Amino acid sequence: MFILDQYIELWIAYGKGKKEGEQLEITVQNISETLFCTERNSKLIIKKLDELNWIVWFPGRGRGNRSKLIFQKQPIPLILAKGKEITRKGDVKSGISFVERYSSQFPSVKKEYEVWVDSIFGHKIERTSEGRRDVLRLQVQMNLDIAIDPVYATMRSECHMVKHIFDTLVYVNEQSNYIEPRLAFHWEYNDAEKIWTFYLRKGVHFHNRKQLTAHDVIHSLNRFIKAENNPHAWMLQHIESVRAVDEYIIEIQLHTENRMFLHMLSAEQCSIVNEDEAGNLIGTGPFKLSEKNAHLFVLEVHDLYYRERSFLDRIELLNVEQSVNTYDILVKAQYKDQEKHNKELSRLESNVTYLTCNLAKEGPMQDELFRKALYKIIHGHAIIKELGGERGEVAKELLLASDSIVEIEEEIESLIKESTYYYEVLQLYTFTGQDHVEDARWIQKECAKYGIRVESNFLEIEDLLEISTIQKADMMHDSATISERIEDSLLYMFLTKNSFIHGQSNMDFHKTLSPYFKQEQVEKRVTLLRDIEETLLRQIQVIPLYRNKQQVTSHEKLQNIMINSQGWIDFYKIWFKP
Repeated sequence: MFILDQYIELWIAYGKGKKEGEQLEITVQNISETLFCTERNSKLIIKKLDELNWIVWFPGRGRGNRSKLIFQKQPIPLILAKGKEITRKGDVKSGISFVERYSSQFPSVKKEYEVWVDSIFGHKIERTSEGRRDVLRLQVQMNLDIAIDPVYATMRSECHMVKHIFDTLVYVNEQSNYIEPRLAFHWEYNDAEKIWTFYLRKGVHFHNRKQLTAHDVIHSLNRFIKAENNPHAWMLQHIESVRAVDEYIIEIQLHTENRMFLHMLSAEQCSIVNEDEAGNLIGTGPFKLSEKNAHLFVLEVHDLYYRERSFLDRIELLNVEQSVNTYDILVKAQYKDQEKHNKELSRLESNVTYLTCNLAKEGPMQDELFRKALYKIIHGHAIIKELGGERGEVAKELLLASDSIVEIEEEIESLIKESTYYYEVLQLYTFTGQDHVEDARWIQKECAKYGIRVESNFLEIEDLLEISTIQKADMMHDSATISERIEDSLLYMFLTKNSFIHGQSNMDFHKTLSPYFKQEQVEKRVTLLRDIEETLLRQIQVIPLYRNKQQVTSHEKLQNIMINSQGWIDFYKIWFKP
């Protein structure tokens, strides 16, 4: 803010140490010399500062009469006001940067700003002309320009937000594994004809107040099926056609039996959408998207939601450079003087961090001896012990396989010597997040001890998920999302087009899983999935590394807080005691 900088220069030169309201004599020439500008520009600056009520200016009349100046504002409140203005727009990073520009001249300003920032986060009750509003404001360290198209939702943050903005026809209860109603309140299946019939709720409103009809369901499912480069196309691959019986009844004709069809329809990628004139996707979920950019993501409650209304009226996520744990802020910003009332909620993630070996590419990874050596180098407690953080325990499997599925007796040196590896540089690709960078560099360091050359590549999400990237990488480092819906989680890893396991394995997953969808017995379906996982591990196509420990600090006033498989809390369910 150039005018603020000019004011501060003048204040330091002439106002520092003066009493508030004290009048001092000065000339336009003095101001020009201080600001290194012409007298004409000095007069324009004086006029602007006078209009802002930052100064009072009494121009000298006649030869030899000096002008008089009163500084009306101390610089620190002006700096703080501008920093707060930037922050309230959602750009915390720029707010911090702005204030830090002046911290050398005014050392206390940074601390005052930090105290204010701390005070705005957590659960806040705001009073508006429409009454009380419960706002949850959180700090995160991520780009918040999150893609909100259910069809392409891949990252945990995308999937989590899609679940809050959109709804599906049915829902799978992760605790009981039962199918529950959502937009459809009843459904039937004609086994002989392979036809599913769904009965839609009446009076369900999209966020644009339009009411849900069969047309919206047909549009959404056809949109999913026809979507270009849809990585999740396998979910609805068995649909032959969709038709409306009337406004609230639809029929889905399958061409092949699929005993997991309701599970597929419950996936957030199969959410029902409406589109406005600009092509923006509209949902029926408990929250509507209010604003999003790289710095700010805002959800507001959907007052016409067909289920129970959320306690929260508004959720604001703000991207910051340095942040405490996302959910610790629920406590520390609001209850920092009441630590005795805090409680720890932690769980070991089902999600597993792993490394894939590209068997679909010519090179050292084709050699099983080399893959065995790689396994022995990077699998074990060393990565957890050395890097620490949220890394909780060694992962010996993805989900279902036996703990002892991989046993290698040979020494690392002899495995490498007998392999076909000849000092080729292996390309390791992963995300730009701190934990991914730490892991990749650790793997690179450990491999170097045995003469294995690894080059780490850190890409943004969009680039990393490109099929071409997956194909050219020798290794991919990732963390797989595994929910309580075990079958769905493994199907996602094995069949999703931009899944690293799918893209780098030499297994034909679609062919191998063809009988899976026709199998009615859960035990037999799970056995098939376990066999695939064990094959991937036994052949060292996938090397599990560790599972993270998630921990949330919550206050006794914060109710119904649970960590989901995406590593987030459910904004729809939490509420606060007074």
